[in-house]
Amino acid sequence: MNQKNYEYLRDQLLYSGFGDSMNANLQKAMKKGQDQFTLNFKREDQGERIAAQLRFSKSKQSDMYFFNSYELKITNRASLQSIKQQFYVNGRDRFTLKEAYNLLHGRAVHKDLTNKEGERYRAWVQLDFKTVDLEGNRKFRHYHENYGFDLPRELEKFPISDLQYPDSKEYLIASLERGNRHDVTFMLEQGSRQVSLEANPKFKSVAIYDGSMRLEFVSMNLDKHGQQTAQDVQVENKQKVQVDQQPPAKQSKGKRL
Repeated sequence: MNQKNYEYLRDQLLYSGFGDSMNANLQKAMKKGQDQFTLNFKREDQGERIAAQLRFSKSKQSDMYFFNSYELKITNRASLQSIKQQFYVNGRDRFTLKEAYNLLHGRAVHKDLTNKEGERYRAWVQLDFKTVDLEGNRKFRHYHENYGFDLPRELEKFPISDLQYPDSKEYLIASLERGNRHDVTFMLEQGSRQVSLEANPKFKSVAIYDGSMRLEFVSMNLDKHGQQTAQDVQVENKQKVQVDQQPPAKQSKGKRL
């Protein structure tokens, strides 16, 4: 077994969000020397079963193994409804387990990507649940910088307490860019109010959920006092909410997959 190759793959799994629970099985599989092998990851979290099958293949020119892709499957423990998607591990353009989890819940992730010319660029990525290929995978929709969605600018439209402090503001933006649904406090004239935010690049807005995780408004629908100024747009995210038929699991600041 190539020890350096093992250490590289071990670290790759760690930084991809799979932790170190598969290290022993990874080492055993590499020692067998087969052309291909798979590793299985399982976890139960917030009423869901999270399972992933990781695929590895051996180079035809050396004893090096490569982590090629993983299929992530999320099952609602109450309804037993599930959804899955294959994520390729292609150079620097890879999604972590947490990002893939958020994508399967219909949320958008802000990523550094590579175009056909090898140039790096930033874009929001979201799964298109209307389009599924023969293998059951959904296409990715990309919203580039010139699309016009400015997350920090949208956040400034709200009386969010986190925005008062540089560190908490930076943490909030980074969390939303990873596709998290993030809890914040609105400071309103009638008192504070706990809500959850979610980046919504398709509509160039921020979606807001109340305590029961019901979609309430997008950013253009609140004035500076948090009062509604236009009609609710509870239907604009219907396709996304249909991902699991139940309100997606609530994301908190300290949660990590």
